[in-house]
Amino acid sequence: MGCAGNPIIQTPNMDALAANGIRFSNAFVTTSICASSRASIFTGQWTRRHGIIDFGTHFSEEALAQTYPMLLSQAGYRIGFIGKYGVGPKRDLPIDKYDYWKGFPGQGRYENKDENGNYKHLTQIMGEQAIEFLQGCSEEQPFCLSVSFKAPHVQDSDPRQFLYDRAYSELYKDVTIPTPETANRRYFDALPEFLRVSEARRRW
Repeated sequence: MGCAGNPIIQTPNMDALAANGIRFSNAFVTTSICASSRASIFTGQWTRRHGIIDFGTHFSEEALAQTYPMLLSQAGYRIGFIGKYGVGPKRDLPIDKYDYWKGFPGQGRYENKDENGNYKHLTQIMGEQAIEFLQGCSEEQPFCLSVSFKAPHVQDSDPRQFLYDRAYSELYKDVTIPTPETANRRYFDALPEFLRVSEARRRW
């Protein structure tokens, strides 16, 4: 991101959000699956406390009530959620707890079509949903919108490496992006053996 010091990548909207909000510059996860990490973000708790240790466990009613969206809702905020929810199965999604819900279970699909049959990337769809939520807000009521973009996560069921938005395929066509220092055999050889033969290496 530009706001993080990248001189090449253009991220004007995220830069504006960072300039007018809070950007976490030292964030990390403590668990190896996304469901546990998502639960930690929602609750502010370690995995051993919130108990979400797999993909099939959902929040209890008591635990859900203590997540940040529910606490803000109780305080009078208009709350919305867009994107991958990732905590618990589809039947347990807290759809009726939100004022605006465009969340989905599982992995979702990156490549979609609009009402006219034209290609539309999931990131574009989610961006439009975020705008729709904001347009429905009023100056009299505070709001909290959680947008969980899916594209940083690989599309597990697709053998292709990256399913990028075609609209931006030539954004950097005239830019030379330097090879990262870590793109070196020396760094790869320094990894533990289990990482060198992990899912990513078998796939790519």
